[in-house]
Amino acid sequence: MLLHAGAGALLLGFALAPLWRAGLVGADLALFPADGTQVHTLSVLGDASLELSRSLFGTPGAAADLAARALRGENALFLFLSCLVFSALLRRTLRAWLGDEVGFAAQRAAVVLLPLHPWCALEVACIAARGELLGLLFAALAALAFLRARQESEQRWFAASFALALAAGFASAEAWLLAPLCGILEWIVARRHRSALARSRTTLSTLAAFALATIGPLFASGRGIALPPLDGSTLASALTGLGRVIVPVHPSTRDLARAALAGAALLLVLQPALVAARSAPRTWGRFALAWALLEVGCLASVPLSMPAAGADLSSLRWLCAPALCLGAACASAATAHSGWKRAVFPWVLALALLALDRPIVHAFPAATQRLERLVAEIAAHKPEPAAEFVLLAPPRVERGLELLPRGAASAWLSHAAGRERELVLLDTARISAWAASANFPAEVFVLQPSASVEAPFLADVLPAARSVQRRARADERFTWREKPGKHLVYDVDPRWLRCVRARLRPDAPHEGRPHLSWSYDQGALGAGLDGVWIEDGDTALALFDLGRDPHWLLCGRVRSIWLEGNESAVAEYELAPELVEPQLAEAPTIAQESFRARLAPTQPTECGLPGLRWRLVLFDPAAIEEVELEEAAGADGALEFRLPQEGWAAAGTEWCLEARVGEVCVARVRGRR
Repeated sequence: MLLHAGAGALLLGFALAPLWRAGLVGADLALFPADGTQVHTLSVLGDASLELSRSLFGTPGAAADLAARALRGENALFLFLSCLVFSALLRRTLRAWLGDEVGFAAQRAAVVLLPLHPWCALEVACIAARGELLGLLFAALAALAFLRARQESEQRWFAASFALALAAGFASAEAWLLAPLCGILEWIVARRHRSALARSRTTLSTLAAFALATIGPLFASGRGIALPPLDGSTLASALTGLGRVIVPVHPSTRDLARAALAGAALLLVLQPALVAARSAPRTWGRFALAWALLEVGCLASVPLSMPAAGADLSSLRWLCAPALCLGAACASAATAHSGWKRAVFPWVLALALLALDRPIVHAFPAATQRLERLVAEIAAHKPEPAAEFVLLAPPRVERGLELLPRGAASAWLSHAAGRERELVLLDTARISAWAASANFPAEVFVLQPSASVEAPFLADVLPAARSVQRRARADERFTWREKPGKHLVYDVDPRWLRCVRARLRPDAPHEGRPHLSWSYDQGALGAGLDGVWIEDGDTALALFDLGRDPHWLLCGRVRSIWLEGNESAVAEYELAPELVEPQLAEAPTIAQESFRARLAPTQPTECGLPGLRWRLVLFDPAAIEEVELEEAAGADGALEFRLPQEGWAAAGTEWCLEARVGEVCVARVRGRR
């Protein structure tokens, strides 16, 4: 037995070896606040364990330092000790039905197989799983003590089992799985020769006692259990969890070779159990039924425990309990017959699990390297102290693993990069909305990291790092004329001047949609923009709204502007701060659920164009988020928009009523709630 335990420890160490080069990522980074306050996000015992480890080894970070390695080493120790106890529990369970030889063989196989399942290795890699691992260890000890107390009629083991159940409840929200486990052990093992009525009575009392012992601490600590809705999504989550346990391949990649390997290994180890079931169908049928009930209980806890962000690789650590249940079944099945199969099949499955572990465990050092490069790139840039530092489209996922803590990503990056002011993390859509609003700062430094997973935005037309500074008194409207083929050089501040009108010569032809181009800095070309034609007597006017184009708003300084295709027909260019404003009969009415505005009888020419439609754009400066609303059916000819329910009617929200022809805005009026 000691030889198999040592072999299991060596295989587990080999499987977890890549974690030696991995620091903390994702939710693990949020466990340790930057101000040095105590950990208070896990269970009572989980928080206490992490605090004790931090006092001994220091606060871990994104680097693979001693503290991160020590935390994962402790997780590996707790997992292996839990597997040792579960293997002893499996031996006691099988010995009562099949004898000592089969029980010992299954115990030796379980010591090797249980800790190698990929979702068990994921529990070691995730520091946030400390509470679950402690709960797993205490629950295994409680179940073993309970079974020994029932088999040997020793009351002291009863007291020990309930004390350990209480400790499991204070350690993990999944500890309630101990209740069905002990109930099944009571039914199929303890006093199994008694009548069905007597066993039913003792089974129900066991279920109630251990449920109270494990759930009570959760409510005592103020956490409780949030029951999932009993609908199709819960069933789908359970079935998906079963598939991930049986075929534990990396969820973010299509790995057909490893999926085939998992299926072949599972069918191989089940073959001895199928042969044994022919000679003892009642015994193996009871075991199969008990295993199925326990697996259903484990899978039912997955929707109960799994966070909303199920796409993150670390969220699959909640599948550890059903993975251990499957591992115990595989250890029993592979050793159901004596001979060479009993000696070889568990090792075949162990090697298959090692192959399945590799892509999952290797995700952590890869994510650590990506995060370290991101922090180094931020620290290398030194913008002006007054400038707002905007990080555009930072990488957030590496091999299915979240890099930054949710809700605290900007604060953590600022602290890690040594910046006093907090960074602003935005994507392309949000920075475009922010730049078009009145809340955009006067000085901004925008950085798009080299590892950005979004399509290049700044790098297409701008340097990857751009400093934008708004000049004072640069909002005066002006006009100019250009000679064909020559563009006058200007120094236009696009933050202030956002509307271009190009008036053609009388009777000049114009077909298709007008297109405006511009150059900036050292003659580099901008992205360009489509506009709309407006008929003004015997001339045509090309109107362009640049107030929502990020390539214009963030390009620094515009040097020249020209109309593509109709350049020789342009009589005059005009650059203005804003589009014309539609005339309102009265101030808009903003209620909790609706926005109503009444137009005046007389309107600018732009508001009478064919195909005109109205849209309401809301911008939340606090969250830097934007939403566009379509016009609803309003009474008395008023424009009415149904506001969303997520706090968009709060004070400070900017609103913008726009008249659009197609996707081009031709008139705009702004306000603030």
